[in-house]
Amino acid sequence: EPASLMDAAGDADLCLILDLPGLVPAPPRPRDRYVGPTSHRFEVEPSSTMPDGEPGVRRVYVTLGTQNASSTSDVENACRALLEDGWEVHVSGGQRDERWTLQHPRLRFLRFVDEDTLFPKIDLVVHPGGVSTCYRALQHGLPQLLAPAHPNQHFLSESLQREHLGLLLRRHRRRPADWQSAANQLTTDPRVREAVATWSARVDPAEAARACIRHISELWEQRERPDLESNQRLAA
Repeated sequence: EPASLMDAAGDADLCLILDLPGLVPAPPRPRDRYVGPTSHRFEVEPSSTMPDGEPGVRRVYVTLGTQNASSTSDVENACRALLEDGWEVHVSGGQRDERWTLQHPRLRFLRFVDEDTLFPKIDLVVHPGGVSTCYRALQHGLPQLLAPAHPNQHFLSESLQREHLGLLLRRHRRRPADWQSAANQLTTDPRVREAVATWSARVDPAEAARACIRHISELWEQRERPDLESNQRLAA
């Protein structure tokens, strides 16, 4: 029978952890290595993801998450609060566009978004706390407003808040005024601006990819070389 992911990881000669230890701490075993986050691109037409908006208007990107973490109604409530506060809102709805009802002149709803094109032109990211969105936002130097639903998202959101990279809104603190206050704080607090700039410099997907290749190559070379220490023990 095929082994589960955790079984395979437990038996592996080398585990590459695509995270930063300051955000996702896990005591590494001797065969574990942190290499930093990697990145990927979605093949989405850039022209469809960034319509011209009003100059000087704050822009926020809102994603429902890939794990169906956020209910459509909860995200609509967040968007409505931010729109009322003057934000231009860009929403990535994935497969749930048929359930989306909110309409507004400053709302751009798309199923999928080319984040590499969008992120340099926005001021804030709102998401459930998934790892991929977290590191993509850090890579582009953006603060994060987090509304987690799953335990792993909650733990990562707490780490981001601890490092002044974002704010965690628990389920009972997601009233319109909470969304508005948190968004304004994240985009005006100098501590957040400084922390995001510092952590952004640590996210280098190209270096992470090189580190993966380097560690795998080293492991391969070790398996190809005679294990002198083991041979000596056997001889003794």
